[in-house]
Amino acid sequence: LTRIRESKVMCSPNRENIAIRRDGVVEVKSDENGAEYKQIYKFQHPATGKCTEQHGCCGFILKECGYKAKDKITWENVTLELVADSTYYTDTDVHYHNVLNAGDMCVYEVNTLLLPDGREV
Repeated sequence: LTRIRESKVMCSPNRENIAIRRDGVVEVKSDENGAEYKQIYKFQHPATGKCTEQHGCCGFILKECGYKAKDKITWENVTLELVADSTYYTDTDVHYHNVLNAGDMCVYEVNTLLLPDGREV
């Protein structure tokens, strides 16, 4: 994560790279055609200023939709969408401020492996 935050290649000169860990995943639907999930992130963007919302934490949701191809869901068949519709947030503990732009976001997947002795790598 430090390498991503400090990368000069991954951001423009007037932007700072910020790495955010996903706080939760909610399954919306899953059937024979694919699946839809809400990836929940708690994050107060610096442009938000002082938040006056009463409900939950500042954050955003990435809607993840996976479509089956040849009887399996693969990464090539997955789409991610930044959701700005407030009704999509009603059953979560986050609310959205319209200061994020999907064009400014990149998704990096960082996996951890739990070893038999309990260590993570």
